[in-house]
Amino acid sequence: GGGGGWGGFSDVSRLGSVLKRQLGPEDEKVALRVVSAKEPGYLRGRAYVTYADSTWQTSSEVSGLLPVAPARAGTAAFGQSLFALKPERGQEWTPMDMWPASAGWRELFLPLGAVAVSAPAKTLSVDDQGGATCDEMPPGAGYRVFLPSKPGNGREPLSPEMRRRLTEPPKGLDPRVARLARRIFAGRETPAEKMKAVEEYFARHHRYALGVTIPAGKDPLTYFLLERPDAHCEYFATGAAVLLRLGGVPARYVTGLIASEWNSVGRYWVARNKNAHAWVEAYDPARGWTLVEATPS
Repeated sequence: GGGGGWGGFSDVSRLGSVLKRQLGPEDEKVALRVVSAKEPGYLRGRAYVTYADSTWQTSSEVSGLLPVAPARAGTAAFGQSLFALKPERGQEWTPMDMWPASAGWRELFLPLGAVAVSAPAKTLSVDDQGGATCDEMPPGAGYRVFLPSKPGNGREPLSPEMRRRLTEPPKGLDPRVARLARRIFAGRETPAEKMKAVEEYFARHHRYALGVTIPAGKDPLTYFLLERPDAHCEYFATGAAVLLRLGGVPARYVTGLIASEWNSVGRYWVARNKNAHAWVEAYDPARGWTLVEATPS
């Protein structure tokens, strides 16, 4: 199941835990099936705020969600309760049906921008980064996710406190990393320009590999950023999140699944364990939360 700490999707995600899922003995095993009119792509499991000692932690600000009033209840899948993840804006919704392939997942995999979920549960837990978990999903049960049919209204302003937390670099960061950030962002003013600068920097100066070798006694993130060994997604996403924060752009580290394989027989999309991934969501006042893919292809 996904609740185990090794899975990369629990409250704590240590560098290397997503890789274990990608390379594990069950790497080809289907993790999630998705019925959707368009390719689901990036499905966030959890979003993380604090980084220290090669480990990311989720926010501790968690609240319980109760089912919403029945105005929209007809949209819920049969026998499920509807939970609003964002304030109701009266817009049209597009559904996406999720079928986890194994029992024991607590995490609900959601596309960025999901506004509601229907699930066979009495409550959901949601943290302040939009990560949703459910402790009472029956084995084999699916859930339905709703997205706004017209994108572009997900620009909730960030509170000053949230902005502070998401631009705070890790404690005790090597000053050479801050110098690297200044070099990367030279002449880049807007959040959009800085996000692009980070993606371009990694594509130009680093190479992707499944796994990384860090010498004993070296801090993994510092070594990755300064010595540029070949590495996997967790290093690129962590590096990007830290660099963006140093550039004043609110950023969070995200782990989840990428569903881009089409099963033409069952007519659904598939994410396998090997499709586990780590990426960044960064905040741009002009666009709202934006996906940053720092891992070179």
